[in-house]
Amino acid sequence: MSVWWPSAIFSPEEVHERLVAIGNNKGEGAWRELNGNAADKPAVCNLAGFEKGGGSCVQTTAQRWYADNVMNNDRQDRTLRTVFTHDHFGPSTHQHPGLYAGLIVEPANSVWKHNENGTLLGTRSSDGGPTSWQAIIEPDPNSGEKPYREFLLEMGDFSLAYRNDGSPVNPPGKQEAGLHDLVEVAPTCPGGAPRPCPEAISAEEPGTMTVNYRNEPVALRVHDGKGQTRGQAGDLSFAFQSRTDRAVKALNSQPNVFSWPLTKDVMPGDPFTPLLKAYTGDRVQIRILMGAHEEGHNFSAHGIKWLFESSLKNSGYKNAQMLGISEHFEFEVPTVNAVKGDTPWADYTYFPGASTDDIWNGLWGIMRAYNGKGSFSSQYPAPTLEKLSSNPEGKALPPKTCKKGDTNCVGMNGLCPTNARQLGFKVHAFLARDVLGGPLVYNQRARLEDPGAILYVRDGDFDKNTNRLKAGIPVEPLILRAHAGDCITLDLVNHLPADISNTQHDGWSTLPMIIEGFNNNNILPSSYVGLTPQMLEFDALSNGGLNIGFNPSLWTGGTPPVAAPGQTVKYKWYAGRATTIKDNATGQELRFAEPVEYGAINLLPADRIKHTSKGAIAAMIIEPQGSSWVEDINTRASATIKTADGNYFREHVLIIQDDLNLQQNGIAVENTAQAEDAEDSGQKAFNYRTEPMWTRMNFAPDEPLELTCKKDLTGVLTGDPETPVFTSTAGDKVRLRVLQPGGHSRNHSFQMHGHGWQEEPFTSASTVIASNSWSEWKGSQDGIGPGSHLNLLLTNGAGGMYKTPGAYLFRDQASFQFDGGLWGIFRVK
Repeated sequence: MSVWWPSAIFSPEEVHERLVAIGNNKGEGAWRELNGNAADKPAVCNLAGFEKGGGSCVQTTAQRWYADNVMNNDRQDRTLRTVFTHDHFGPSTHQHPGLYAGLIVEPANSVWKHNENGTLLGTRSSDGGPTSWQAIIEPDPNSGEKPYREFLLEMGDFSLAYRNDGSPVNPPGKQEAGLHDLVEVAPTCPGGAPRPCPEAISAEEPGTMTVNYRNEPVALRVHDGKGQTRGQAGDLSFAFQSRTDRAVKALNSQPNVFSWPLTKDVMPGDPFTPLLKAYTGDRVQIRILMGAHEEGHNFSAHGIKWLFESSLKNSGYKNAQMLGISEHFEFEVPTVNAVKGDTPWADYTYFPGASTDDIWNGLWGIMRAYNGKGSFSSQYPAPTLEKLSSNPEGKALPPKTCKKGDTNCVGMNGLCPTNARQLGFKVHAFLARDVLGGPLVYNQRARLEDPGAILYVRDGDFDKNTNRLKAGIPVEPLILRAHAGDCITLDLVNHLPADISNTQHDGWSTLPMIIEGFNNNNILPSSYVGLTPQMLEFDALSNGGLNIGFNPSLWTGGTPPVAAPGQTVKYKWYAGRATTIKDNATGQELRFAEPVEYGAINLLPADRIKHTSKGAIAAMIIEPQGSSWVEDINTRASATIKTADGNYFREHVLIIQDDLNLQQNGIAVENTAQAEDAEDSGQKAFNYRTEPMWTRMNFAPDEPLELTCKKDLTGVLTGDPETPVFTSTAGDKVRLRVLQPGGHSRNHSFQMHGHGWQEEPFTSASTVIASNSWSEWKGSQDGIGPGSHLNLLLTNGAGGMYKTPGAYLFRDQASFQFDGGLWGIFRVK
C-alpha cells in the first residue's frame, strides 16, 4: 500500500502539558510566528472529557493511503487483501490495550453488507462507516465471482487483563513455585522493589491472549475454584462443548458487558470469542491479522481447508498457518459443508492459536454452519443471518445421484463418490504401561521416559489375550497410509481407565499463569479419545472427532464423536475435496467430490491440551492414487512408495513433540537452561525419541549457559542418536513428511544439511504432489508449530545433484531446540 510516513499526534494530556509550559515560560524574547512576526502565546486547552473525544486538547491528523492494484498471474486484480496498521511511536505500550487495526481492501466495484441484517456498509462519507468485522461481499457482477461471507479476526498477546476485583491476570514479576505449582506471583519485583512491577518493554509475557478483544480461557472452563472440575464439565475432551454446568457459573451464560455483542444468537455455554455465522453451502473467507505483541501463533480450524496462497491454484491445501506481529493471511473456503437432515446447525472450531499455550489462554471460537432447511426451535433457534444471493435457501447443493442400473454413472454415496476405494482401519488407545508393560522410553541410554504415556496402536500389533505389543513391532507414533480418493473408515477403541489420576506424574512443562496455582500439573489428560483428520472431508456432527459447541446434543443418530473408556467410536472420512459439477441435462449445479493427494496430515486428539504431551499423537499420509507401499521392517515412519507409473520414492515421516514431561530415574527432568517462558518449557522429541546434548555430554539439563558455552563440542554428534536415522540410497527420490500435532507455541525451523526442496510442490490445481516450476525453493522451513503438516520433496533426491553418500544432519535450527534433542541423521547409502 502506498502511504506517506505517519505524522506524530500528541496525546491530549501532552498537548495540555506543553501549552501550560509555554504559558509559564518567563524567558527573554517575545512569542513569535515562524515568519518572525510577534504573536500571542497560545491559550491552554481544555482537557474535560478527553477520554471520550471531548475537550479542545484532542489532535487529529488525516492519513492518505492508496490501495495499489495488485495482479495475480492471470492479470486479475487480487487486491492488496488485508492491511495491518499500528502505532509506531509507542508500540510496546500501545499494543497492550489494543491499539492496532486492519484495513480490508475489497474487490473493485464490490458491494458490502452486514452479515446479519444486510445493511449496506461503507456509506458514510465522513468516516467510511458503518463497518463490521463480519460482512457479505457481493463482487462486481461482471467479474463472474459469487458473493461470499467474510470474517476478520485480529489477534493479540500480552493483552493486559484484570479480574473484577482489579487484580491483574498473569502480571509481571513471577517466580518458580516448585515442581507441582510451577509458577507463582513473586512477593516483590526483581531487585526487591515493591509490587506492582510495570514494564516499559514487556519481557515477562504478561496478560493474556485475545481475538477481536475477546477470549475464552480453557483454564477457566475446566476450573472449579480450587482445581480441575470433576466429570465432563472439567474434562479436557469436553472443553469446547457449549455446556451450562461449568463450575465457574459466569461461563454458563453470556455476559452483560459495557460493549455490544459481536453477534446475535450466541447461546448459553458458547465461548465469548467471535461467533462466525454462515449457512451450509456458503462461500466463506476468513481474514486473520496479528496485532500484538511478540508470540508466534498457528491458526487452524476444524473441518475446513484453504489454499496456502489463495491466488495460486497450485500452492497446496493447508489447515494450519503460522503468523507473527503485523502479518496477515486470507483463507478462502469454497463451500461450507452440508448438515445432516433437518438438524438446525453444525459447529466447527477455529483456533487463532492451536498451541496448548494459546488454547489455555482462550484463543478459540466457533463457526456455526446453519441449515436453511433445519428444524429450529426455542432450544435451537433460527439465526439472525442474511442469506447470500448465490445461496438463497441457505443449504448445500444436492448431491449427484445416478439412475438405478446405470453402471457407468458415478454419483455420491453420502460423503464419498460411489466409485471410491474403500479402506478400513481399527486403532486402539492404551496406556503405555498396559501395552508396553512399562513406561514409554524416549532415550534408552539416558533412561528418559514417560510412565504416564498414551499410545495409539494398530489392531494387529498387540496380543488380544494379554493386550501387550507383539515382539518386533516398533514403538513409535501411529502412522497410517491411504490413497487419494479413498473412502476411509476408522474404528477407535478406548482402553484407557476411567480414572487416570494414579498414572500421571508431575513435570516441568508449563502453561501460562491464567489462574495462579492452577497449571499443567493440576490437570489430567482426558480418559476420552477422539481423532480429527486435517483436510479430509467428513461430517462435523458425526465424524469430526471433537466435542464442539452443540454438536454432541444435536447429533443423536449414532456414536458420539469421542470414545469413552471401554467404548468404540467409528469415523468415516474421504481423502479428497468437495466440488461441484453441472448436470448435463438440466444444467443444475450438484455436489460432488474428487481425490486429492494431500500427503502429510495430522490426526488430532479430542484433548488439545494434554494428549499430545502424553504421546497420543498420530499421522496419516495420503499417497498418490494407484500407488502401493512397503513399510520398513524396523519402522513404519519409513516406506518405499511405488507409484501407478512404476516409479518409486522413499518416504520418511517426522513428528515433532515439544511439551513432554519426562523422568530420569523416577525424577522429573528439569527444563533446559533459560527456558523461562511457558512456550519453551518441556522436553523435545522426534517420533518418541530424543537426543539432548546434556545426555551426550553428561551435564545437568539446567546447567547455566555461562558454563555449557565453554564446553568443547568437538565430536558431540559422533555416533548415531536415538532419534530417527532415516536411510535412502543415493539418487532415490525422497519425500519428507514433517508434522506437529500439538504442543507449545514456540515455533520450529526444520533444516537438512545438503538438501533443499520446493515450498509448494503441488500441481493439477493442488490435487497432486509433484514438482511445481512456480514454487520458491527452500533450504530451511520456518514457522512449524501445532497443526503444521509439510511435504518436502528433496531436490535431486538423496545425496543431492551428485548423489553423494554420507550422513546428513537434520535438525531444528534454533540452538536451544537442537540442544534439547531435536536432531537426527539422514543416511544416504
